[in-house]
Amino acid sequence: MILVWISFFVMVVALLALDLGVFNKKDHEFSFKEASMWSVIWVSISCIFGGWVYYYFGPELGSQWFTAYVLEKSLSVDNLFVISLIFTFFATPAKIQHRCLFWGIIGAIVFRAIFILGGVAIVTEFEWIMYLFGAFLIYSGVKIMVTDEDEVEVEENKVVKWFKKHFNVHPEYVGHQFFAKVGKNGKYIPTVLFVALLMIETTDILFAVDSIPAALGVSNNSFILYSSNIMAVLGLRALYFVLLSIIDKFWLLKYGIGLVLAYIGAKMLLVEFLEINSTVSLLITLGILVSSVVLSLYIPQKEK
Repeated sequence: MILVWISFFVMVVALLALDLGVFNKKDHEFSFKEASMWSVIWVSISCIFGGWVYYYFGPELGSQWFTAYVLEKSLSVDNLFVISLIFTFFATPAKIQHRCLFWGIIGAIVFRAIFILGGVAIVTEFEWIMYLFGAFLIYSGVKIMVTDEDEVEVEENKVVKWFKKHFNVHPEYVGHQFFAKVGKNGKYIPTVLFVALLMIETTDILFAVDSIPAALGVSNNSFILYSSNIMAVLGLRALYFVLLSIIDKFWLLKYGIGLVLAYIGAKMLLVEFLEINSTVSLLITLGILVSSVVLSLYIPQKEK
């Protein structure tokens, strides 16, 4: 199993190196066509890897992998919307947003490892906590469905406020640099882009409060949860530029996401009375999300 973990990390490092070091070496603004192409590439890579997991670990864990992947991908939609608000608040130039998101992914890889491995350890030691997670997911699902819109108060973020209080921040963007040299002594100080990255990392941690318990409701296998999470996260940069153009069309998607969270929460609460096959659970999750997308195209949204 150690060899599997090592091989996965080597693959992730190689993919990230190719992404930033070869294909997207120069800063540029992503077009819808280019972002769509990269989204297809990342989803294809994820499906190929998921197919290998299905073959290597068997149908049960393979179905769990795809369910966790689809779940994380769908939950990321809200996260991407907040990232859009962060970039708007900081007036981040479009051509350097991809690089900022790249390093945001690096942080997510580290933090997700801590949260998932820690979550599996806690659930293994205290099985009753799954019931708390289940109730929390039902609450989160209902909250998503009844809340009109996501709000993010960047200027009120405690981490950002603490950082600005204790460190001098360069007031302007200096290319894609996170730190810029200033003064006669050549002292490096963080730029606005670093503060934007810091905000993205802290919001990702907050969103993990929903996604990690939901993932634990799908599987208790650390590799299945972590690898599916990371493969979903790797394609978020391209997906971000795609969703900016079309997210308003899928206005019912948030209800689908809310229903999926509530479904997984209910499954966790009823585990002693009702056992749902992983393949069936995957089909239910896909059915809810696809239905919400299709219905969004046929049911007109009421004007606010």
